[in-house]
Amino acid sequence: MSDQTRQTIAIVLICYNQQDFIVEALDGIRNQTREPEEVIIADDGSTDNTHRMIQEYVRRHNLEKKWLLLLSQKNRGINKNIQAGLDHATADIIILMAGDDISLENRCSVTEELFRLHPLRLMISTSGYVINKTGEIIREVAYPDSVFDDIEEAIRHGNPRIMPVGHAMRREIFSRFGNLPTDVPNEDDQTTFRGLISGGIARSSIKTFKYRIHDQSASAWLHKRQSGDAYFERFKVDMSVRARHMRYWHNALEKTQFSNKEKLLGMADLKARFYVDLGSIDSTPLRFRLRYLSVYRNVLTMKDSVYCIFGASGVRSWQRLRRLLGRA
Repeated sequence: MSDQTRQTIAIVLICYNQQDFIVEALDGIRNQTREPEEVIIADDGSTDNTHRMIQEYVRRHNLEKKWLLLLSQKNRGINKNIQAGLDHATADIIILMAGDDISLENRCSVTEELFRLHPLRLMISTSGYVINKTGEIIREVAYPDSVFDDIEEAIRHGNPRIMPVGHAMRREIFSRFGNLPTDVPNEDDQTTFRGLISGGIARSSIKTFKYRIHDQSASAWLHKRQSGDAYFERFKVDMSVRARHMRYWHNALEKTQFSNKEKLLGMADLKARFYVDLGSIDSTPLRFRLRYLSVYRNVLTMKDSVYCIFGASGVRSWQRLRRLLGRA
């Protein structure tokens, strides 16, 4: 590839109390066959040995002049920590990764090639593996080589329909839509939706990462073994988070020029209202829940309909079904 067409890449690694996994994450970055132009490590005020381990790793491998360390002394939250890393990135392409995940050695080279093949896309997403705490492969994340651009489906399901790992994005995704919101506990729903509404997300069957699931991960409540009551209490809290995410999706759609823009805005607004109602579903009488089937029919999935009909017991039953299917 000529210098004129070469795209620069920044890996922004975010971490918090990940001393058990951070060395594997750093090894994955250091061992890339296509070296990134920038590596930014943003730690969010870890209280374990993560800070020390990062600093020792950088010294041991003589990376002081190549890698930028942003080691906060206090915990600011995921999105503020990510934004701090993004604010220091100047590369064309940004790969976000967590300190408990592993990038395979081909990640940068595959990312660069996919953006070359899809010059108008702001985001690409590769396939990979899901691993447990000890690194054992649990399952694969396997995408077809295609572009996903179904915005209505994403709104209806309340998530971008693409697993929030294996992504890379152009810096334009932030200049176009602004900084990440700080009142939601994760960034991936926002960045992925921004990619989706900017020409779709180019997916690849090539595997470039290992995504780790463990009891301290941000999404642990979804898959950890817990009682139905504990799960349901966390579910109700999450509904307010889902509603905020959906309102930010609404705001992002306001900046687009789709021919069906008004329909998409209406769907996002309706889904946000539905999430608010789900937050009190255990105290909502059956007659009102059944009314939801009509009021929100354009944005309901099968899972949502189960919640409406069976209330709190429906939420618990869906969790049990996820376990039986190996998704929790």
